[in-house]
This record gives sequence, C-alpha cells and structure tokens, in this order.
Amino acid sequence: DICRVSSVVVPSKIDNGNGIMNDCDDGENGDDSSNADSDDEEKKENDSSSSSSSSSDSDEDSSDIESDNDNDSDDDNDTSIIRTTTKTENEISQESNNATSATNLKNRQTRIRIQCYNCLSSLLLQFASSNNALLSSFNFTPYAPRLWSTLSPALTLLPESAIHATRVPHLLHLLESVTCHSNLIRLLEEKGGDDVITAVLNCLDSVTKPAVINLVFEFIDNLLTN
Repeated sequence: DICRVSSVVVPSKIDNGNGIMNDCDDGENGDDSSNADSDDEEKKENDSSSSSSSSSDSDEDSSDIESDNDNDSDDDNDTSIIRTTTKTENEISQESNNATSATNLKNRQTRIRIQCYNCLSSLLLQFASSNNALLSSFNFTPYAPRLWSTLSPALTLLPESAIHATRVPHLLHLLESVTCHSNLIRLLEEKGGDDVITAVLNCLDSVTKPAVINLVFEFIDNLLTN
C-alpha cells in the first residue's frame, strides 16, 4: 500500500531491519499530538484569561455593589438628616405656636379682668350715688370678704405694677371708687379691707408716675373726707 503526500510517493511501511514493518505516519501523529498540545495550551490560556476576566468582572460587580451600598447608606443618612431637620423645624414651629397661643390667652384674660374692674366700679358708684334712697342705701358689706379674697392676688401685685406703670392701673381706679361714698367705705371695714389700704399706699415710690400718685392722694383724701 502507498499513500500520496504532497505529490511524493512514500511507502506506507518501513522495515526497521528486524523484519518488522513500522507505519510511516508517526511523523504525522507527532505533528497531530504537538498540535493537540498547542491547542490544549491555547485552550488553557483562553480558560485562564476567561477566568481572569470573570474574576475581574466579579470584582467590578462587587465594587459596584459596594458602591451602591455606600450610596444607599449615604441616601439613608441624608434622609435621616432631612427627617431630623424637619422634625426640629416642626418642633420649633410647634413651640412658637404654643408661645403665641399662651400670649393670646394671657391678653384675653387681661382684657376680661380690666372689663370686670370697670364694670364693678361703675356698679358700686351707680348704687352709692343714686338719688333713689333704696338704691343708695344698699348694703354691700356682706359681699366685702368675698370681694377682697377674690382680689387678693391682684392686690399683692398692685404696688409693683403701679410703680412702673405709665398709666393708672384699672384696679387702682376700682379701689379709689370704693372711697367715693360713705356707704362704700364700709367695705374697707370688713375682713381684707386693711390689705386694700396697705396695697394702695405701697404704690407710692420715688419712680411712681404723677398720674398714679394723684390717684393715691385722691384715695387718701376720700378716706379722710367720707
């Protein structure tokens, strides 16, 4: 048998001198094996490069995940800061609203108190100075203890407020009206009346405004006259 390789006739078997015929395609088998080895090396290199690229890709993916986690944590921190800031602003707004409500309530109470002083003063003077004998002789003394006990907290604060006041306090006007008639002066003879006189006299001070001083003098003069 013969085979044709590159147009050259080569015997398919060669005698090795021992009478044994060897195949002549060992060289081709060697070339095939070397080619197979090189293919294996290339495959290994490709596999190693693929694994390297895969590992680099996984590293990049992990770094991207870590970056995303960092961004998420930063977003959470920013959100918590915004919430804290918003909460603080809400607390400040709530405190401001509470302070405003307290101020408005205090102002309303002050206006109501002033109206009560004015109405009570007008009522006492109307009865005491009436031409009607029945009205002018009305006896208020049974109500004096309750009146003075109700006014006791205001009487305690009267001297301090009157000394620094630019206008005459409405309570001082009420007390001065009590001394305008002999029937009303009897109110000062009841329990608590002494505290009223003491509070009015303590309104006199070196820094007291002239309007307050004049009203205190009228209070004293009415006591001496009536």
